[in-house]
Amino acid sequence: MMVSKLPANLLVVGVFSLTLSACSSVPSRSVSTPLYKMLTEQDTNLADDAARYALENLKTGTQLGWHNPESGNSGKVTPTATWFVEERDQYCRSYEEVIRIGKREQRYNDIACRNERGVWVSASS
Repeated sequence: MMVSKLPANLLVVGVFSLTLSACSSVPSRSVSTPLYKMLTEQDTNLADDAARYALENLKTGTQLGWHNPESGNSGKVTPTATWFVEERDQYCRSYEEVIRIGKREQRYNDIACRNERGVWVSASS
């Protein structure tokens, strides 16, 4: 995997242990309105950028956080595993995405695979 320059509005945090369409997977806590539906367009762009960068460049277990100073909303993406699917000749990664709006927080888990153009696509879409 090739490492590209980290955008200025993203923060990498070492931790042990695509788009937001991937957030359509079931959140770990049930809440009436999923938080990803309440994000601004700029929030969504920041979250998508963070997910793409994390999936392409970060080691498993490393968090990449994002924050929108205009809305106050934030989140983080953490790749949790990586594997190669021989029959499709592509890498896949599971990851956790956390979205925070005010005092509310939701966690989502999903899988994305890198297609033949090098773009990470949610396996659930």
